[in-house]
Amino acid sequence: MRPETREIEVKASIAAGAPIVVEVFRESSVQIGGTFVATIQIEGRLDSSMPWSPIGSPVTAPGFVDLPNFVTEIRANTTAHTSGTPTGFFGGFNARTD
Repeated sequence: MRPETREIEVKASIAAGAPIVVEVFRESSVQIGGTFVATIQIEGRLDSSMPWSPIGSPVTAPGFVDLPNFVTEIRANTTAHTSGTPTGFFGGFNARTD
């Protein structure tokens, strides 16, 4: 397995960022950074026909959210925003590089 990272869109307004496909990754996390006053909920789903569901607690300060191994898509949903610009990165081990 090879470690990889990808930028994840985190909106600096009340809105959801674009989803990214993460189905080939294991032991993955999202890191939220930047200087901001906001609430960001990491959301995931197992199939594009399913609704988005929250993963972990909402993020209100820079930090990490661990992801379940069987999520196929994730996104960062900014549910409250007062100021600043949050950023995000996804990281995991690509299971298809064995």
